[in-house]
Amino acid sequence: SSVIPWTDEIQFETLTAGTFNVGLSRQTFYETAFFHVATKSLVVTDAVAQIPLSPPALLDPSSLLLLSKRSTADAMPDDTPAGRQDGWEKLALLVSYFFPEHEEL
Repeated sequence: SSVIPWTDEIQFETLTAGTFNVGLSRQTFYETAFFHVATKSLVVTDAVAQIPLSPPALLDPSSLLLLSKRSTADAMPDDTPAGRQDGWEKLALLVSYFFPEHEEL
């Protein structure tokens, strides 16, 4: 078991906010509060979720490429790993935090 190195300086409590279908997998959301003892500083997060850094394998990457655009007026970008990654990062934010009811994206 690993030891968290800063627990003698920072106290924390984590609550499970719930587990939801996000994209192709179940994701658990957490709420965590940190208290730095020496400065009596409280740090509270809104949500912490574990989302893979890379997009899952998709049959059709067009949704990732569509989301990678900066504007709806922009042309559809080339299918590149960077384009897919940009789309994945935007999709993860959109579905996880702003529109969780639209996991089909």
